[in-house]
Amino acid sequence: DSSVSRLPWIAGARLETRPFRWNATEPDAVSQSEGARSDSLRVFPVTTMRLFWENLPFTGGLGFRTSPYWYTPYFFEQLNRAGVPGMIYLHPWELDREQPRLPLGPVVRFMHGFNLGAVARNAGGLLRHFRFGTLAEALDQVLPRAAPREAVFAPAAAVQETAA
Repeated sequence: DSSVSRLPWIAGARLETRPFRWNATEPDAVSQSEGARSDSLRVFPVTTMRLFWENLPFTGGLGFRTSPYWYTPYFFEQLNRAGVPGMIYLHPWELDREQPRLPLGPVVRFMHGFNLGAVARNAGGLLRHFRFGTLAEALDQVLPRAAPREAVFAPAAAVQETAA
């Protein structure tokens, strides 16, 4: 277990890589079904790859900069075949060659500065090989949106009509 979170999709034996639904009234339940509840949250976790006995994030940050490029499109093709959307994320400072260098300790400086040139190169390659969209578009493909809830408050136009 993890001291960071009691939620099973963050702690414990697995780290989810597929989008899923989470409901605060049933925090231990993770659903990848299409039954949309209005009180559920659609979650798009960081895309991970299985390496030996661990699921490791490789689509952003240090993992994206250190993974060999050939493996990233290979893994995304595997995800697409399984009907699972993948996600990459970039930190803006990873693309800024003139970012100020902060006085950091050696480990943090290494983690933030190692292989920065790979970010634009790898992202450019992925943009040539795959179609990307927003997280909402990707989630809509695998987890339909829930029906909208009824409004708690009347719209402003309705309030003005009843006051007249």
